[in-house]
Amino acid sequence: MQENKHEPETQDTVQPAPELTDGSAEETAHGTEEEPYTGILGDFVETEEETGDGQAPEPEQPKEKKEKKKVSKKTLTAVGITAAVVLLGCIGLAGVTLMKEQNNVTAVASTENMDISKEMLVCYYHYILDSYKEAYGEEQLLSYYQLDLSKSLKDQAYPANDGTTWYDQVMNMAKSSLSQMLMVAEAAKADGYEMTDEIEQQVEEEIADTDVSSYGNGVTIDDLRDVMRLQYYTQAYYEHYIDSMSYTDEELETYYNENKTTYDLCNIALFAVTYSTEDETADTEETSAEEDTADTEETSAEEDTADTEETSAEEDTADTEETSAEEDTADTEETSAEEDTADTEETSAEEDTADTEETSAEEETSDTEETSAEETTEPEELTQEEAKALSDELAAATDLASFQNIAREILIDHMGYTEGEELDSAVEALDNEGYQYQEGSELAEWAFGGAKVGETYVVESDGTYYVYMLTKEPARDESMTVNVRHILFNIQEHAGEDGDMDAAREECRQLAEDCLERYNEGDKTEDSFAALANELTEDPGSNTNGGLYENVYEGEMVQPFNDWCFDASRQPGDTDIVETDYGMHVMYFVGNAGEFWKTSVTNALKSQALSQWFTDLEGMYPVTFDEEAINTIEEVV
Repeated sequence: MQENKHEPETQDTVQPAPELTDGSAEETAHGTEEEPYTGILGDFVETEEETGDGQAPEPEQPKEKKEKKKVSKKTLTAVGITAAVVLLGCIGLAGVTLMKEQNNVTAVASTENMDISKEMLVCYYHYILDSYKEAYGEEQLLSYYQLDLSKSLKDQAYPANDGTTWYDQVMNMAKSSLSQMLMVAEAAKADGYEMTDEIEQQVEEEIADTDVSSYGNGVTIDDLRDVMRLQYYTQAYYEHYIDSMSYTDEELETYYNENKTTYDLCNIALFAVTYSTEDETADTEETSAEEDTADTEETSAEEDTADTEETSAEEDTADTEETSAEEDTADTEETSAEEDTADTEETSAEEDTADTEETSAEEETSDTEETSAEETTEPEELTQEEAKALSDELAAATDLASFQNIAREILIDHMGYTEGEELDSAVEALDNEGYQYQEGSELAEWAFGGAKVGETYVVESDGTYYVYMLTKEPARDESMTVNVRHILFNIQEHAGEDGDMDAAREECRQLAEDCLERYNEGDKTEDSFAALANELTEDPGSNTNGGLYENVYEGEMVQPFNDWCFDASRQPGDTDIVETDYGMHVMYFVGNAGEFWKTSVTNALKSQALSQWFTDLEGMYPVTFDEEAINTIEEVV
């Protein structure tokens, strides 16, 4: 991915256009809009709007590379509920099974073999609400979504303007999540999937960090334990089911060939030449005329004032001198003459000095302004004919080097650039990597419809000629992805109330060194590193899977993390400490994970299979809700 190019503050005539939409990141990895891959455990994926109708698209600025963000299981519950295929937390199997034996329990949700109590639904309602807090923060919820968590959610309208409240929204999310959970739990039970000691340990750790009293409505620690047990049990089975999916190279190749435009990427160079319209010229002339008139009037007023002041001064001086001459004696006249002479000489000296200083200041100002004018060249205002000629010259280029050379000349001759790093950066940034096919875009139809490297394509729109050149033909991304584990010591978590980030960084560095030393003193295996990650990491996205990130592609993570993972000398089992803005990462390199396009196609196939699986589960294990019982739940703020 190219960095943002330098553009002068004034860009009225000729300018490199913004970069093309980059399709090399997560959009490709997660398939098409019709086949949304929400990731293992339902990682939330935002889709981006496509470029309008394809006419002179304003390509988006490149995304900053940043550390892959995975939300915690709680956050998944809140933000991932609308995804097509997603498991969003669960309720405990053992607890649900026991509830069949209790006569005083009000069931609000049921499948063939399982019931969910009102208290457990309340528990999960608060679980989702806490997820909102964790994902967005109370201040952002208030400022962006008008959700005030200090007040009743039943009294606050949901932004969809459909007549529902925030309470309705959170409760509906809880019910929707429970439906998916219960179906998966039924499938797990039918498959003979067992609760493990590890799941039980995770449950107890979760309970230890939760204040049950805030839930109200009679929720007990046992209700919470039931919620947590099935949450982790069902989640574990969900992961097990996904891991059981596998596809042969032939299946991956077949799917790719059927959907090439989804996974192929190309490179396109782009330069834009802008011209002035007649309306803009007229506006400029009118403004100039108004300014000239104002300047003339102001100058006239200043001159009149100066003349008046000068005349008044002369008359006052004459009157004063005449009166003095009549009243003063000869002696006084002599003394006055001597004093006047001295005053005159002193005044003359002061005036000479002032004149000298004023002249010097004027000369310095003049020199400075002249030098500044020589150093800065304003961009030209091109006519349409001139812009067309320059775009034709660009369009005649036959390769990237000639395209960039012509663009360089335009930037120097018409945009005020001079030779140097800024110009080199602007020219280099013209070539955009990773352009992805966009349905309905004429540019995409040209690029993916048989254009050859070196061919150009020109579009005129809104006073600008956009000149494109194909610099790399569409092809699938065969770069290697990797699997890596890490243990994060988060600086923010250690900053304390005083917010001393330097002290927090040093503390995290020491913790990372101690952690790595502890690993090296053990058996130094991947399993032992994973155990340490589950125990110590402060990354909520990987604190239950041994710090594992799978199928990481180059450029996905922040730079130091990325550089370590994709070092050419990297070998399985390598460890180290890497510092990023997030904190200190104790790294463990698992190994290469396969070509990027294969990962993307595999994810798409899994997404389709999971969608079908959930459809099948809905028919096999229907979930019913007792709305009357649900309506008796009292909200706790």
